[in-house]
Amino acid sequence: MRKNLYLFLLFACSLTAYTQSKLSNYTRAYLLGAEGIRCEMQGNREASVVSAFVHFNDAIDVALLEKYSVSVESQFESLKVVTANIPTSQLEFLAKEDAIYYIEMATPVYPQLDVAHVESGVAQIHSGTEQSTRPYLGSNVIVGIIDYGFQYTHPAFMNSNASASRIVRVWEQESYNGVTPEGYSYGREYTNSAELASKKYDSQVDNIGHGMHVAGIAIGSNNQYNCGYSGVAPNADVVLVSYRMQQVSTSLANAVEYIFKYADEVGRPAVINMSLGQQTGPHDGTSTLDKILDELQGEGKIICGAVGNDGKRKIHMSKVFAEEDTLVRSIADFYYKSKRQVTIDMWGEVNNNFEVKALVYDADKDTILYQSDYFSTLDAVGKSFFGLMKDENGKNIVQVKFTVTTEISPLNQKPHIMFIPNVTKLPEGNVYVGFELKSKDPGIVHAWADGQYGGLSNKNLEGWIDGDNLYTVNEIGGTAKRVISVGAYTTREHEKFKESLGHRCNFSNIGPTPDGRIKPNILAPGSAIVSSITNSPQVRPNTSAFIEAASVKYNSDTHYYGYMDGTSMATPYVTGIIATWLEHNCKLTPEEAMDILAKTARTDEFTGSELPNNEMGYGKVDAYKGLLKLLELYTGVEDVERDGAMMLYPNPTSGAFNIGFVRESENVGVMVYSVNGKLVLSEQVGSVTPGMDRQFNLDGIENGAYIVKVSGENINETFRLLVVK
Repeated sequence: MRKNLYLFLLFACSLTAYTQSKLSNYTRAYLLGAEGIRCEMQGNREASVVSAFVHFNDAIDVALLEKYSVSVESQFESLKVVTANIPTSQLEFLAKEDAIYYIEMATPVYPQLDVAHVESGVAQIHSGTEQSTRPYLGSNVIVGIIDYGFQYTHPAFMNSNASASRIVRVWEQESYNGVTPEGYSYGREYTNSAELASKKYDSQVDNIGHGMHVAGIAIGSNNQYNCGYSGVAPNADVVLVSYRMQQVSTSLANAVEYIFKYADEVGRPAVINMSLGQQTGPHDGTSTLDKILDELQGEGKIICGAVGNDGKRKIHMSKVFAEEDTLVRSIADFYYKSKRQVTIDMWGEVNNNFEVKALVYDADKDTILYQSDYFSTLDAVGKSFFGLMKDENGKNIVQVKFTVTTEISPLNQKPHIMFIPNVTKLPEGNVYVGFELKSKDPGIVHAWADGQYGGLSNKNLEGWIDGDNLYTVNEIGGTAKRVISVGAYTTREHEKFKESLGHRCNFSNIGPTPDGRIKPNILAPGSAIVSSITNSPQVRPNTSAFIEAASVKYNSDTHYYGYMDGTSMATPYVTGIIATWLEHNCKLTPEEAMDILAKTARTDEFTGSELPNNEMGYGKVDAYKGLLKLLELYTGVEDVERDGAMMLYPNPTSGAFNIGFVRESENVGVMVYSVNGKLVLSEQVGSVTPGMDRQFNLDGIENGAYIVKVSGENINETFRLLVVK
């Protein structure tokens, strides 16, 4: 150690003050051998060539750069800057040239999770600084990830020294060979690391690595291979479920049950991440899946869900019907010319029945080319039919297949219609497919397009209603009453993602729910997030849905980290935070977690002060303040009295604390109470003088928050004290 320190200081001294002034901090850190400044440089500080911005005092001098074997890539004349590749050995010499103003060695964008960690207080609970004396990393907590696209061998799943996997169970619901989980008749369960290492990828590997990215945010390891992109709960044990794509609602219910059952078997709390959702459903918490999710949660069992990414799309419309206003029309806005179909789900209120009919409308001629009969929610019908119109030669010029189903839903007694148009042929011009709603019963009807293939629009036509982005929180993640619903905001700008720093992400869905609940509950970092990416053959850096941020060699393979955005990324952030809270309180309930999130959410110029609302929820998540709330630092005594007569330290303490007196007093006594009022220590100090210091021993008491009351003839102060051993 002494030898290494000496060599470092010797190297540091070799950089002259003049040279240092012309080199960026990152460049200097690199030259001084600082570890971790670039993942791809691990173990190779002396890279032969580095990319950099070179700033000139005056005009760009390419000939000067060539003198030092520098190759120029781009020139920005007005800024007097070039991008260039510089031999590492020439950096210091080039910086000494009078013409050079500044050299900035190119850096990867700072890891989004690092930025997000600081922004949201996760860095504090990881480091154990200030009032939290030990790190909280999700130890002894189960984190369940229901998704697909996992790479079981990624170092993000390994423990802190990369010697063993933290994956304790896997259920591949689409696998058909092997042992099924006990109690289930499909899929395959994996229970040991050797099997997973051999399998390598889950059976539902996609072309973007969604599940791997989500998992890395929540639980990615803090080992030496993580490239600085560790997850929020890097010590948690992990249960993965790769769900069945075609039978989602039942599969998700089974997956949640499976994870919580395993947690019960091993006697640990669990939090589950569901970065999933859909727009089909009543959106009021009354769907079967929502009810199951609410039922399965409780003490030490919590689910976090994504509100969805349709915030910029007009996928919703609503109409309040009244006696004098009984009719409304809207148009299906198809996103793809090659696949003009969309599912539109319509829900009314109890006892306000309504009807729908299909339309094909020529806006140029103001003519309805086709219309069906009305379908009523009172009739409980299901029908597929073609809307056809022929030209003078008998050829179809309009051919649209419509599917309409109607009911009074037995789940909530609400009238419900599903309307699905599928276009085969339409004339050229402004010809649109739409629908007409009619109701004689006063009340509101909501309609949601699927958001995958289309939305709702009025195409700027008078008499047609436009879509909006209200009430769009996803089914599952945004609608179940006990699921923590997570929206996204931006902690790092990136040119691809077009989101503004500090703001709610434009894509993040908006509440409320039709039953009047404010959604989302909370915002978390969700744009330009860097996390682990599968290295499966289906996923290729920079050509799939992610941009590569870093790569690392581990076990002879290359493993990737990349940028993605979405509420799918924000949700595992909160999932990881809940895991760290469960580490402290294994009986934390969903309601308690929601309450803590609400009371400790951070507000700023971007959220505004009028919270909660249906864009921001209660504000931006603050993991550290939430932990302090959980540790009861802010409970027990509302009015803490302080008049500067003394100092109490350390706080927190592991078993003893000191009081330093700054004022003279007689008959001083010190009493310590638990937050429920139990006296745990009482000592008479007697006379005190300025500068006097007295220690008090709290050995034998449990971790938690306590109230220290100090009183005397002219002293009366109260402190909150945290004991963490």
